[in-house]
Amino acid sequence: MVATYLVQRSGTSKANKTSIDTDYKAVLDTLVGDLLTVLYRPEWPAASLFLNVISRLMVRLPYKRVRADKR
Repeated sequence: MVATYLVQRSGTSKANKTSIDTDYKAVLDTLVGDLLTVLYRPEWPAASLFLNVISRLMVRLPYKRVRADKR
């Protein structure tokens, strides 16, 4: 849920981008960086799951925009 919100807010088009959206992008970048740092540590077994979810959301984002533009 949090990942979905961050990916959607950080992926806005440049015409609609505000400083708040830039902050969301920074938060998402930091989150992904932290998850990559702890990826193979046994104390963080869900890091790979979170990275998987975030990457799937990011891959789907352009397709959702294309569908929304066609409507």
